[in-house]
Amino acid sequence: MDKLLKALQDLASLQVTGGQYQPVFKSLAAAYGSQDVAKLVLFAKGLIGPEAIRAGNALTPQQSNKIISLIFDSDFLKKITTQKMSRLKFEGTVLDIPARSMRRRTQGTEPGENDKVDLTNFNYTLQAEDAQLFADLSKDFLRNNADNPGLAGEVEAMLAKRLRGELVDLAFNGQASDYAGDDAAFLTLNEGWVKIAMDAKAAGDAKGGVIDPATDGWFATLGNLWELVPDQVKSSSIIHMNTGDADKYAEERAVNDAAIRSDSERARKYLGYPIEPVAEMPKGTILITPQKNLVFGINGDIERAREYKARKGVLEYTFDLSADYEIAVKQFVVVGHPAVV
Repeated sequence: MDKLLKALQDLASLQVTGGQYQPVFKSLAAAYGSQDVAKLVLFAKGLIGPEAIRAGNALTPQQSNKIISLIFDSDFLKKITTQKMSRLKFEGTVLDIPARSMRRRTQGTEPGENDKVDLTNFNYTLQAEDAQLFADLSKDFLRNNADNPGLAGEVEAMLAKRLRGELVDLAFNGQASDYAGDDAAFLTLNEGWVKIAMDAKAAGDAKGGVIDPATDGWFATLGNLWELVPDQVKSSSIIHMNTGDADKYAEERAVNDAAIRSDSERARKYLGYPIEPVAEMPKGTILITPQKNLVFGINGDIERAREYKARKGVLEYTFDLSADYEIAVKQFVVVGHPAVV
C-alpha cells in the first residue's frame, strides 16, 4: 500500500511539473500488480490518450483464474458443483452403490455372483456455449477514482459482479442455446437448470408436474412434490423457490401456525427441510434436489477487449466467455411448474 500511495503522489507531481510518465507507470503497475489498471489511472489523469488503453486479447491463465474465482464467489454458486473447464466439452461421472449391498462371505470360499454389486454410473456432459458481456465504464468514474488505491479491486469486482449476476440469472431462466435474438436473446443463450429438469421430467428421468399453489396452497403444494423426492436424497435435498414465493409460503404458515410467526428460520423450512429463496428463480416454480447435483461449468479461456469511445465518454469492455449448466443425476430432481400456456 505504501508503494502505491508513493506512486500516486509521484503521479500528482508529474501532472504539475510535466515530464516523462514511464517511470511512474512502472511503479504504478508494480504497486497495482497490473499494467492495465496503471494505464487506466494515467488515462484518467490525462497523461495518455485512448489509443494507449485499447486492448483485445485472451486473458492470461492467472487473469482468467481471478475472474472465474470472483464469479464462483456468488453466495449461491458456492453451494453447488462448479467446474473450471480446460476444453469446451467436459464429461462428468457420479458413482453410486446400490443400498443393502453388504453380504457375509463364508470363510474359505469366493463370494457368489449374487453377492457382487455393480457400481451405478450417472454420466453428464457440459458443452460450453459462448456469450459476450458488453460493459461501459464512464470517464467520470475513472477520473473520480484515479487516486483511489482500491481502483483495481473495484473495477474487477464491478465487472465480476455483473458477469456473476448474468450467469446466475441464466442458470435458472435459460430456455435454449440456439440464441433466437431480439426479445428472447438472453434466455436463449443457454438452457438453465429449470429447463433441464423439465426436459428430464418429460423424458421420464426426473419427477414432478404442474402446480397451482394459488388454489392448493403452498404447504400442500410442497407436500405433494416432497413425496416424489427419492428417499436416498431427502436428507440432502433443498427446496429452491422464488424469493417472493418463499415469502408467501412463510406468510401462509404464519397464519396457520402462530408459533411460526416469530420464528423466521422455521418459516423457511418444510417439515424441517430447508427452503432456499432464490431471487432469480421463475415465480410459481419449485426445484427440489441436492445442491451439489446442480453443475455449472465455465471454460478457462476468457477474452477481453477494451476501447475508449470519445463521443460516448465511456470505456467499453467486452468479455467473451463460454459456460454451461447441467444436472448431474436427473433421477434426484423433482420440479414443479405452472401449466404451460
